[in-house]
Amino acid sequence: MTSGNEPTRKELELLNCEINDVVQIDVIKTDQDNDGKYCHEEDLKHYENDQKKVKVEKVKDSGQLGNYVAYEHTPNPSGKFNISGFFKGYRHKIELKGLSLPIKDANRLVVYFCKGEVTNTTATNPLLIYVPDTSGKNRWFKKPESNIASIFPIWKEVNGFNERKESDYDEILKVLDTLNSSCKPPSVVIDIYQRKEPKEPTTYESSSTVEVKPISNPQVKGFAEYVHTIRGRASNYFSVKEFQYKSEKITEGLKGPVDKITGISVFYWTALETPLKKDNSIPLLVIVATKAPGRSEKITCYDNIGTDTYNTNWKPDKTLPPTKKALESKLKHLNCKLNNAVIIDVSQKRSPGNYDVCNDHYGGEKMQVKKDKISDRLGSYEVYTHKLKNPPGGKKFHVVSFKNGAHIITFNGLGTPDIPILDVSEVRVYFCPGDPEKPLLLYYKTGNIHNWYKNDNTAIKAGKWVYTGGLSNTDDATQYEKIRGVLNSLQSSCNPDTGGNTSSLVDPVSGGVLAGYIIPSVFGGSAATFFGGWKLYKNFKGDPWVR
Repeated sequence: MTSGNEPTRKELELLNCEINDVVQIDVIKTDQDNDGKYCHEEDLKHYENDQKKVKVEKVKDSGQLGNYVAYEHTPNPSGKFNISGFFKGYRHKIELKGLSLPIKDANRLVVYFCKGEVTNTTATNPLLIYVPDTSGKNRWFKKPESNIASIFPIWKEVNGFNERKESDYDEILKVLDTLNSSCKPPSVVIDIYQRKEPKEPTTYESSSTVEVKPISNPQVKGFAEYVHTIRGRASNYFSVKEFQYKSEKITEGLKGPVDKITGISVFYWTALETPLKKDNSIPLLVIVATKAPGRSEKITCYDNIGTDTYNTNWKPDKTLPPTKKALESKLKHLNCKLNNAVIIDVSQKRSPGNYDVCNDHYGGEKMQVKKDKISDRLGSYEVYTHKLKNPPGGKKFHVVSFKNGAHIITFNGLGTPDIPILDVSEVRVYFCPGDPEKPLLLYYKTGNIHNWYKNDNTAIKAGKWVYTGGLSNTDDATQYEKIRGVLNSLQSSCNPDTGGNTSSLVDPVSGGVLAGYIIPSVFGGSAATFFGGWKLYKNFKGDPWVR
């Protein structure tokens, strides 16, 4: 008592706590503060722990709360208490709007924080308060949205949360992720066009928050893989409010908002990932990894539909996530479909005729072949021209392989072309009509360079193809004489010197059977793991893309 024998308000509150179990909840208390036990203001000393009517303990959540942590306030040592008010550090009173005080016969209360903002005894930024109502309803209150300090801050109820339980972790996380704290995931716009060269990282967005890192050893050789993450948040998820390509909003399939993203991987064809060609390189596949706390990682893949020129139409691939082999097959298919990376079958001679160059029955009959009129000027020989069937805007194609039926064509010696061959407008193949399965001469043009290859061994199904110089594709009599001269030097039934006698030639090599378009120098396998170390595919079985 005071010297005037009149008790102060603080002394009365202390007696009320000790005798009637009436407490004031300090929402920033943790289990490390004074052993997690308290009753009223700190300058009112309790000499015995059993007189401290509130104890604070960390709530066990088995990792379900992720970056957040919860502390419960319960009667000490047990039983119930009566809550007369709420404070934030004793000095700052807070109001839970709509909650009538006192709360009689309460048995617990839970306060949620960002883990990174809890240090030993202090947790100065409470985010969410859960008050189990004795009437059977649950009350949830969230911190004020404004960061401006208030003498008497008012906490409002979370809309539609009266029926929520503590075990509704997904819904609780949705609320926590909207409240201001260092755990609040950034909400960004992802532009899948953004990247530099395959070996150089970059950042974008106004504050350079999004970092794009190329994978140095991507899953599928020949395809560049760029991972979009949040700078400085390697271990935490983020939210995407919108996906774009070159600042154009993606309107189909790959749309925001998407929460709890841990990484986004975008695949391009490496052959076009050069400074001069990058703007014409088309994104093929996007893989989005999400992970809610306490849950397994979820992988969602999106294919570029390619129905417009802006790469803004995508669709989820229901057959995914893939095995590594299936991912390779899918990327090759999309590359053929979108980038016109084709396999030229020199055996095709229907005139006019169309054929599938993707060799997986997905890409459709993309190429057209016609017998060329200049065949009339070649004497006994004929020539067939291969072009894109409907090239948009005169677009060229890229040759990833040549084949003769089911047999891979390889090139030998000096002048061997680099595979893939980029920016080809047409391919011409020369035959003797009496030997329809034995192509003799092959021509294609890249830029201003004329490329000619002759078949020095027609007895082998795949042939033996070597570079031949001195030819062009000019339309003059001298040129046709040169072409006939090369054709007449090759073994065929049109050759006047040999009469097509090739029976003495043995076929020691049948040529490799083409399965997909397998070009070791371009599409070999890789032991790389997805997202620079994430083993996303190790548990996936089946091969849904390989037919």
